[in-house]
Amino acid sequence: MNLKKIKKIVEMNMNVKDLNVRSRKQSLVDARTVYFVLSKRLTTFSYSTISELVGRDHSSVTHGINEIYSAWLFSPNYFKNQLQMIDAIEKQILDIDSIDEDDGDLIKKLLHEYEIKLIIKNKIIDSLNEKVDFLEERIQDLKKYEPIW
Repeated sequence: MNLKKIKKIVEMNMNVKDLNVRSRKQSLVDARTVYFVLSKRLTTFSYSTISELVGRDHSSVTHGINEIYSAWLFSPNYFKNQLQMIDAIEKQILDIDSIDEDDGDLIKKLLHEYEIKLIIKNKIIDSLNEKVDFLEERIQDLKKYEPIW
């Protein structure tokens, strides 16, 4: 398993441009934690090697796995999205790893999957917007009958 592939797949799925960014934003911390966990699960690389790819040191990997990921496991209902994301990305990595392709093909495949997810999400948003519009119209209709005090 290639750490660069894991990093690219995590970045795509977590909607992060680059895990190397020096930021403590929660979305980046979560994405790096997912990368650390999956890298340790799927490879035999050391913490130092895993951390180098994202411009961190081994203690960041230790903290990500031992503190943050452990907290997720301790409160699985609260961190359900993060845990589901780890499982989904791991499945995707294993599926992609079974196909021998270069980085260009990998990126094309990931972009295609991302576009499909985006189309589905947009359809859901459109449907919800239609419901909101309908309900707002209904509220306006009901306001006609509102008593005047």
